[in-house]
Amino acid sequence: MLKLLIGVFLFSSVLGILVPYNGLYVFKISLFAIIIYSIITILKQKKFLEYLKTVSKVHFFLYFLLVYYMATYFLVEYSFNDYTHFIRNFIKDILISLVIIYFISNKIENLKYTLKILFFAYFVEILFGLLQLYPSIYMPNSTVNYISSIPTGFMNNRNDFGFVLSLITPYILFLIKNKKLQYILLALILIIILFIGSIVALICFNLAIIIYFIINKQFKNMMYIYSIFIVLFIIASSVNILPKTIANKVFNIEKIVNYINPDAKSSNLTGSAKHKHQVIKISLNKLKTIQYIGVGAGQSYSVLKEHSSELDEKNYSVHSFWVEMFMESGIYFFVLFLIFYIYLIIRNFQIFLNCKNHYLSYVAISNSVALIVFILASNSPSSVFHIYTTWILFGLSIATLSISNVKQIKGSK
Repeated sequence: MLKLLIGVFLFSSVLGILVPYNGLYVFKISLFAIIIYSIITILKQKKFLEYLKTVSKVHFFLYFLLVYYMATYFLVEYSFNDYTHFIRNFIKDILISLVIIYFISNKIENLKYTLKILFFAYFVEILFGLLQLYPSIYMPNSTVNYISSIPTGFMNNRNDFGFVLSLITPYILFLIKNKKLQYILLALILIIILFIGSIVALICFNLAIIIYFIINKQFKNMMYIYSIFIVLFIIASSVNILPKTIANKVFNIEKIVNYINPDAKSSNLTGSAKHKHQVIKISLNKLKTIQYIGVGAGQSYSVLKEHSSELDEKNYSVHSFWVEMFMESGIYFFVLFLIFYIYLIIRNFQIFLNCKNHYLSYVAISNSVALIVFILASNSPSSVFHIYTTWILFGLSIATLSISNVKQIKGSK
């Protein structure tokens, strides 16, 4: 019964906003059913504290994360409605990670089951993204009414979809052993990213592949493939067959890179690069005036709206997970989160190096590379806080630590 509920929950967490019924989603129903099932089981067996011993202690940071963000209520000076909206969604986000962590526990069989469901769900999303290359097919409740062939997958918009594709690429590289299937999926993801037009997603996609080649010491293959890729790219550019959304950004790459330079002039930037540059300056200036303690959960929107005259694009989303967290939670918590994040990357990489179980080893390196990719990929969507794939990644990364602590696993094949 629990496995079935978990399967529906995992699939529906990828499905996200698709197929609603009066504002009620399969995701919410399955999550509620899992919580009720878990409460009944705990009351019957009374072994919850013993069960916690099978899970990595690192997962307690997620509770701390939630409690801290709730406590930022005392920092809120703008919109209480934005605060409550953020916290309601954040509770769901954290629960996604916790459900994965507690279900997998220290059982590698449950990890395999979880990844099978997720692979199937993301495969369906990739196929749906391909269908959306036909102009009239897109998400009915997308934030933009796309009239061109821009895929959004199960997401609100194309940048969210590009972010998701970036994060699943490492798992396709390391866990799919059928090379033909692997190449097909990678080719499909590349096609979709090109039509999405996200230069960040394209860079992250290639970053995952480069790290894969480096880890496997396939330097000749990497040079061979990228030589072919560069030639094909030049040909595609010369005959003007690249999607305009990506071509314009590639040919203006120097303007995009400039936005990370706080001393750059906004007049030298265009589009989203200019917007992000302005957002970073506004965020840092605001934090400086409040001694870097943070403005509170969900308040970044109001801070940016206060500076509407400076933002050429009337878009008040931060478009960076890191800047958003820094602005809302403050420097002290931000540093703690960075320590937690770096720890997850390092520990998963250590499992890859030391674990004798090949499957767990490849899951660990997939987690580690996905976390590295996340650092850059999370700077494209308006916010990745409430994109469920973010919390699936954290759940898998922590659950892998739990399994690696089991002595039997270390010696198994």
